[in-house]
Amino acid sequence: MKKTIYNLIVFLITIFSFNCSQHKQDLKQPASKSYENLKEGDIIEISGKLICAHCYALNIENVGIDHQLPKSGFVKDCAIICAKQNYPIAVLLDQPIDSTKLWIIRTVGDTFADYMTKTSIVNGEYVYRGLIEPTSLKVRKENGWIKLEIKKTGMM
Repeated sequence: MKKTIYNLIVFLITIFSFNCSQHKQDLKQPASKSYENLKEGDIIEISGKLICAHCYALNIENVGIDHQLPKSGFVKDCAIICAKQNYPIAVLLDQPIDSTKLWIIRTVGDTFADYMTKTSIVNGEYVYRGLIEPTSLKVRKENGWIKLEIKKTGMM
């Protein structure tokens, strides 16, 4: 129970820390689509790099597999470990949508353990700035795109 509460607190802190000081700007991601005046339930598509949102919140340079953490120092394979422990996983976009480049994927993190740092495409419902409820997930591997199963979290 403590771990669930801890994970929920980390998730909420991550969401709020990325959205507090953001301002509206031109919404273009991917390049062929334009998203303006987004509201809950709108269908969007995002594309970018899969990262651990928790570790990114601790150090914005944590976008690879290995991370540098404030208390633990260097942690090899940290992104994979975090995904297996169901930490929030996010897509880091090249271009912002709704003024944010980091989008938390509302699904179970272990879905992504083998795909951290890979390019992904997520289609889903806009929940609020920085949070997407996925309806489809694809990840680019060496031999093409792989469709991933969507696992629901207990927080919905």
